Amino acid sequence: MQPPSALSLPRFYLEDANGKPLPVQSLRTWAAGYEAANNVVAMNQFKLNPDEDDYRVETVFTGVCVDQAQYPPELYTTYVMYGLHLEDAIHSTSREEAEECHRVCVRDIQGNQFL
Repeated sequence: MQPPSALSLPRFYLEDANGKPLPVQSLRTWAAGYEAANNVVAMNQFKLNPDEDDYRVETVFTGVCVDQAQYPPELYTTYVMYGLHLEDAIHSTSREEAEECHRVCVRDIQGNQFL
């Protein structure tokens, strides 16, 4: 199956009750729906050592297709923070992929394999 033309891909998405992204036609519709929803897929905050800054791994549904040449669109982002510093941002195309990415990031940080 050929991916659709980048020009024909929707730019904005909201999740349905089952976590499936659904395209919306306007920025206004997306903004209203996004503001009303809980878009956090997963969040963990922890220390590896008591005298160090916290690690925070947060995965969110962004609902915005930034790169319309990317198919399927990357609508989820996992952010890895150490203290106030963004260490990495990893994009995913599905909720399942984003949840797995989140688990792997937490596992790798706790095993000192991430950074």
